[in-house]
Amino acid sequence: MKKIVLFSLCLVVLSNIGKLYPLLHYRDHRLSERLAISIGMFTRGEVGAGIIFIAIGYNIGGPLLAISVLTLVLNLVLTGFFIILVRKLALKSVQG
Repeated sequence: MKKIVLFSLCLVVLSNIGKLYPLLHYRDHRLSERLAISIGMFTRGEVGAGIIFIAIGYNIGGPLLAISVLTLVLNLVLTGFFIILVRKLALKSVQG
């Protein structure tokens, strides 16, 4: 169980790092705006939820399903924190 939780945490971190890709582009926008867009994408979990429901429909289970569910839940639990970050970054870019 401990390995599943650790793997889920690593997966959340890696998937969110991957969503920081817009930081490398859109150079005509401020860094705070690009970071706000990237963080806003962290909680996009409807694709993961769809895959989980498909797996359940096909009676696929085990550790992979547990990791998928835990990863989705952790990102959704962190949504409030992500919203606060995006709000601060957006206000920073508007104020100057």
